[in-house]
Amino acid sequence: MNRLLPLLAAALAVPFASSAFAGVPSAFNSSIPPCLETTPGGNIVSTIIVRDLASIPIAGTLVVIDYSQCDGFVPCAPNGNGLPDGYIIDPVARTIRMFSGPQGQAPFHLRAGGGCSGNGIHIYADGVLLGSMHAASADQDGDLSVTAADIAAVHAKIGSADLSGDLDCNGVVNAIDEGLVTHYVGVTCLDPTEAQPRSWGSVKLIYR
Repeated sequence: MNRLLPLLAAALAVPFASSAFAGVPSAFNSSIPPCLETTPGGNIVSTIIVRDLASIPIAGTLVVIDYSQCDGFVPCAPNGNGLPDGYIIDPVARTIRMFSGPQGQAPFHLRAGGGCSGNGIHIYADGVLLGSMHAASADQDGDLSVTAADIAAVHAKIGSADLSGDLDCNGVVNAIDEGLVTHYVGVTCLDPTEAQPRSWGSVKLIYR
C-alpha cells in the first residue's frame, strides 16, 4: 500500500501543475510573424497570437515589441494621421506595446520606417520572450516617406544578405521586395493612401 502513495501524490499534483501554468505565455505555442514588415502609413498588419502551454489563447496579455536592438527602426509620431494607433510607443525604452484581445491576438498596424537585417526586434508577452526577427519597411531609409529613393535602396540590396530589404519575410531580397516598395510609393505617416503606377503609366489610387 505504501508503494501506491507516491504514485497517488504524483497523480494528484498534475492538475495543480497544469493550473499553475495556465495563462502563462508559451513561446512554442504562440504565433509571431517571420519578420516585422511596416510602412509609414500602417498599411500592413503584424499579428501576434499569444497562447499558453496548453495552446489556449490568452486575453489581456501585455505584448511588447522591443526595437531597442534595431537601430534603423523609426516609428511615426503617435496618432499622427488623426486616428488612434491602437498601441503605445515608449521612445525612451524603444518599445511598442498593446494588450491581446479575447482570442489572444495583438494586431499591430505599425506606422514606421527603416529596419534592421539581424534579429534586432524582440517580441515579449507578459515578459516572456516569444521570438526575434528582422524588420523591413517600404520606407527603406527611415525618413517616414516612401519615395523613389527607397526603390533604389531596396534594388541595391537584391541578392545581398541585408534582410532590411526583405519585405515579404522569405529570407531573401529579390525583385518581389522591390515591387512591394514600389507599391507603397507616396505613403507617409500622415497619409496611408498608396499610389501605384498602372501598366500603361497612369496612377492608380488604392485604399487599404
